[in-house]
Amino acid sequence: MIPEDYEWMAQGNCRGKPTAWWFPVSGDAAAARALCEQCPVKSPCLDYAVTNKPAPMGIWAGTDERERTAIRRERRTPLTMPA
Repeated sequence: MIPEDYEWMAQGNCRGKPTAWWFPVSGDAAAARALCEQCPVKSPCLDYAVTNKPAPMGIWAGTDERERTAIRRERRTPLTMPA
């Protein structure tokens, strides 16, 4: 049973796909990234991966850990208008 807050997970394109796609040892995440591109729950997946501590490992919403770290930094930095 999936908790109500995570019901979106049941709708992901990743359901039933090989686990190795999401945790590529060789660094080749092309299959996972391609599947994520058209995923109907890409946005909540990315939010989950960026906001949860400890940060989830592997590919989430088509992003790897390095990319999510950059997104976290961007979200913490308030945008300012040029003078």
